[in-house]
Amino acid sequence: MMFKRSLFRVLILSCVLAFSACGGNTPAITTDQPITTDPPTEPVIVTEPPKPEILPVFLDVKNGNDENDGTTPENAVATFDKAFSLLREERSLVVVMNTVVTDKQFIMPEYDGLVTITSVYDDVDFRKENGASLNVAALVLSGDVHFENITLMPQEKGAYISCRFNDLSIGEGVNVSSDGGNLISIIGGYYVTDLALNQENTMKAEDVSYKGDCRISVMSGTWDFFMGGNYRAGINSAVGTFNGNMTVDIGGTAEFLSADHANDVISDVVTAGGENIHKGSVTLNISGGRFACPVYGISKLGTYMNAVAANDKTGTSGLIFGDDVRYEADITINISGGVFTAENCAYIGALQVAGDTAVHGDFKLSVSGGDFGDNMTFSALGMIGNSVAEGIPNDKEAKCFNKVNGKESDDAAPLRIACIGDSITFGTCAWFEELDGYLFSDEYFYYPAVLQRLYGYDAVVGNFGFPGSNISLSSYSKYYQSCSYNRMTAFDPDIVVIALGTNNAPFIAANGPDFKNAYRTMIEDIHTRFPEAKLIMTTALYRWDDWGNQLYVEGYVIPYQKDLANEYDYVTLYDTFTEFKPYATDEFYHDRLHPNNAGYAKLAEIMKKGIDPLIGK
Repeated sequence: MMFKRSLFRVLILSCVLAFSACGGNTPAITTDQPITTDPPTEPVIVTEPPKPEILPVFLDVKNGNDENDGTTPENAVATFDKAFSLLREERSLVVVMNTVVTDKQFIMPEYDGLVTITSVYDDVDFRKENGASLNVAALVLSGDVHFENITLMPQEKGAYISCRFNDLSIGEGVNVSSDGGNLISIIGGYYVTDLALNQENTMKAEDVSYKGDCRISVMSGTWDFFMGGNYRAGINSAVGTFNGNMTVDIGGTAEFLSADHANDVISDVVTAGGENIHKGSVTLNISGGRFACPVYGISKLGTYMNAVAANDKTGTSGLIFGDDVRYEADITINISGGVFTAENCAYIGALQVAGDTAVHGDFKLSVSGGDFGDNMTFSALGMIGNSVAEGIPNDKEAKCFNKVNGKESDDAAPLRIACIGDSITFGTCAWFEELDGYLFSDEYFYYPAVLQRLYGYDAVVGNFGFPGSNISLSSYSKYYQSCSYNRMTAFDPDIVVIALGTNNAPFIAANGPDFKNAYRTMIEDIHTRFPEAKLIMTTALYRWDDWGNQLYVEGYVIPYQKDLANEYDYVTLYDTFTEFKPYATDEFYHDRLHPNNAGYAKLAEIMKKGIDPLIGK
C-alpha cells in the first residue's frame, strides 16, 4: 500500500513541475513540504434519536378517582390497581402525590415491564407540597420496580419489601423515615410464612423456588437489613431453591443499620444470598454506602422442620426443600467504596454461618477501596472450592483463602465436622440469654455452635440435629431418612459425630435387631459416601428424667453401640455417657433430658475432647 501511495505522489509531482516549467502560476514545491492525497478528515456527527418522554400516571388517594385517566394531577387516579392498569411502555411512571397507607401485606399489581415510582415530576416535589409518602408494612413486588425521589415509611417494626426475585432499583432521593425509629428491610426473594407463628402458611418449597436471574440496586435510603433471597420466618418455613444469578449493587448514600450482633447465629445483616438453596452465582458490588453490620455473600439457612417423606429427601417438590439440598454457587464480592468502621461491622465474608451453608463453588473477594474498622476480618470459611482475595489491606486479617494478595495461604481447608443426632444435637431447650447487654438467640448456645467457636477458623462445624429422631428403619422419626441426614451428605465432612440412641430407650428391648440394622445401614452409607471421613459414635447420654429409660440406656443402647463400633475399623466409640454424667444436675439441665445453655457449653467441651485425638491435637 505504501509503495502505491509513493508512486502516485511521484506522478503528481512530475505533472506539477512540468506545468510550472510551461509558465504556470503554481509555486514550486519542495520535497520538505508534506504531500498527501488522503481526503480531509471531518468529524462524523452521530445523532441519536431523542428518547421518548416517559409519561406519568398520577396517584392521589385523597382526591383522585379511578374513573380518571391519570394524565394530570387534576385527573389523578385513586388506587395503585388503576394506576398500573394504565401503564404502557411509554407511560411507566407512577407519581405518588400524597400519603399512601398500604394494606398490612400489599402485593403490587402486575405489569410486564419496569415501573418507576416517585413523588417528583416536572419540578414539582409532592413530598414538600403534600407530605407525600408510601407507608408500608409488607410491600410485595409482582414485577420490576424502580423507586426514586420518594419517602417510604414503615408502618411497624419489621416492615419489609419482598422482591420475589423481581428486579428492584432504589435510585436517588429515597428517604426511609419513621417517627418510632423503625426501618424497612429488603428481601430479594420471598418472605416465607410459618404456620407456628400464626401466619397463613400455604408456601411449600416449590412456591418459594425460582429459576432466572435477579438484580437489586440500592443507592439511597436508610435500611435495616438486606437479604438477597428468601427470608424464612420460622422453623416451619419452606426453604426452596433459587436457580439463577443474583447481582446486588450497593452504593451512593445507602445505609444498612441492623443492630443484630455480628456473632449471633441468626443475625439479620447484609447478605447477597438468602435463606434458600442456591444454584448459580452471587455477585455483590459495593461502591459506597455505610454499613453498621457484617456483610456476606450468602445468608445462613437456619433451622427447619424435618421431614422424612420421599419428596423432601430426594428433593422433588417437598414441604421444606425444593430441587435438592446442595448449594452450588460461585460467590463474588467487589468492594470499591463504602464505610465499614462500625464496631459491629466486624466481618466481610463468603458465608454468614459456615457450617450452616456448605457451598460448593469458588469465592473471589476484590477490594479496591473502602474504609474499614480496626477489627475487620475477611473470611472464606466454609467454602468448598477455590477462594481468592485481592487488595486486602496489610493490617487486616484474611482467613481461609487459598490465595491472598497473590500469595498462597496455608489455612484454606479447615476441618469439616458434621454433628448428627436428635434434639440434644439440635439444641432443644437452649434459650435466649443476655450477654454483655445483648440478647443472644437460642441457636447461639447449641452445642455445635459452641463447638464452632471453640475451634474458630480451624474447623467448620455443621448442626444436623433432628429433634425426636431415633435409629430405626421403620419408625416415622428415623434419622437416616430425614432432611437433616440428606443435608449432611452435601456437607462433605471430614469428621462425623453420631449422637443418636437416646430416643430409642423406651422401645429398645423389643427392637434390638432394628436398632442394630439401622445403625449399620447409616454407618456404611456414610463411609461409602465419604471413605476418608472419621466416624465417632458417642454413647447415649445419661437419662435422669425417667429411671426406666435410664435402665434401658445402660442395659441395651450402650452395649449395642459398643458392639457396633467394634464391627468397623473406621468407627471410634466415645463414652459421652460417662463424660457428661457428672453434669446431670439442675445447673446444667433444663428438664433432666435436655441440657440448658450451660449444659450445652459443657457438652461442646466434652465433644471437642473426643474429636481432638483424631485430628492430632
